[in-house]
Amino acid sequence: DYQHDIFVSCAREQYDVVLESIVKRLEEQESFKVFITERNVQANECKMGTTLANLDKSRFFMICLSNNFCEDQWCEFETNMAMQKTLYENAGNVIVVLLEDISIENMNKQLWWLVRNEEYLLWDENEDTSELFWIKLRSRLNSINS
Repeated sequence: DYQHDIFVSCAREQYDVVLESIVKRLEEQESFKVFITERNVQANECKMGTTLANLDKSRFFMICLSNNFCEDQWCEFETNMAMQKTLYENAGNVIVVLLEDISIENMNKQLWWLVRNEEYLLWDENEDTSELFWIKLRSRLNSINS
């Protein structure tokens, strides 16, 4: 049983954009239950323990990939744990969203593999053209669901 539909991982530097542009729509317009560490872990909780518990309670893991993400140790930890879960459950439940052009020098082998082997989605901040992103995301979520 899953408590969250999507666990979203992003670098602190992109948190506001991800929260306002992606998470807000996922929750309000698409009716998904989203967990994002920066918002959902309370100050009095163990960040690592709460994150791991909620990762296990999430159907999908969404990486909001940026150059900052590639250099962030916490993002690397969340990605490693999500990949372990994916291998254990034998499920292709990782969704990669490219927030910007990523320098290949910034990517570790795991992120490089994900970008090469997963069908990633390109984030588009322009409201007029971002609908393609949402169509592709819904399609990806539905294909994983079935």
